Amino acid sequence: MGCVEDQALIERCLQGDEEAWAALAALVQQLVGGLVAAGWLDADAREDVVQEVLALLARDENRALHGFVGRSRLSTYLGAIVVRVAQRAQSAASRRPLGAEDLPTTDSRPVEDGLELWVVARQVLSATDVFILRLATEGHTSNEIASLLSRLSGRPWKAATVRQRKHRALRKLGQALSDEV
Repeated sequence: MGCVEDQALIERCLQGDEEAWAALAALVQQLVGGLVAAGWLDADAREDVVQEVLALLARDENRALHGFVGRSRLSTYLGAIVVRVAQRAQSAASRRPLGAEDLPTTDSRPVEDGLELWVVARQVLSATDVFILRLATEGHTSNEIASLLSRLSGRPWKAATVRQRKHRALRKLGQALSDEV
């Protein structure tokens, strides 16, 4: 489709032409399919992304459709919308709060009185701080831990923040262990 045909398709969609909407939907499906084929989007999210893009195009008096002014191909314009929606879908799917199931499953290290270090750690530290300590004791760098926490929490973590949290957690854990003995 050339830019003239693209503009005509958009005009027909804005007038409520169902055939034009079907052609637009087919183009969106093709673009989303390209992301799936490239491995950029999970196949499970395909239909959700298609539906979200089509809903975006249809709402707010077709504001997104009015944004197409014909300076590029319609597929380029829609492709940018599809990528943004797919990024949000992938990001939302990867975000979840940290929980006990996120803790690494390495063996606990015993302390003098038969208490286990990680049992004490779970009693006095937040789940995130225990997670940071467990990964650090397994040899993960602060950058690696920050990257993992960013993916799990959906908000950015910095290596410096991880180092701070690790040192505070070690101090607090050391204090708790000295109180136990």
